[in-house]
Amino acid sequence: MVGLTTRFPMTKKSQFYLSGSLGAEMHLINYRNFQNPMDDAFDAAFDFNWQISLGASFAVGPRSEFFGEVSYHESNPSWTYEDDDNYYYPAAVLERSYDMSGFMARVGIRFFY
Repeated sequence: MVGLTTRFPMTKKSQFYLSGSLGAEMHLINYRNFQNPMDDAFDAAFDFNWQISLGASFAVGPRSEFFGEVSYHESNPSWTYEDDDNYYYPAAVLERSYDMSGFMARVGIRFFY
């Protein structure tokens, strides 16, 4: 992901920040077929994603800080495949997707090198 962060200082040691990111995701998936192990499948799902974050930080030392952050991440990786089980005629092209969107929160200590 490529991100851009804007910081808004409140005091000499504390600040709020707003961050935005754009990127791409790839999920590797291994399907196990327990009835016929020779039909195991390995697939990859791709998607472009974006994320927006709002956080606050407090400097502990010259190269470290405590931080807390709330983010929203939007992503829906998917791939297409053909139905080989003859459930559809003619053979259908189906899409399987995973909704990876949602809110997340992080709290921690950040060290700068």
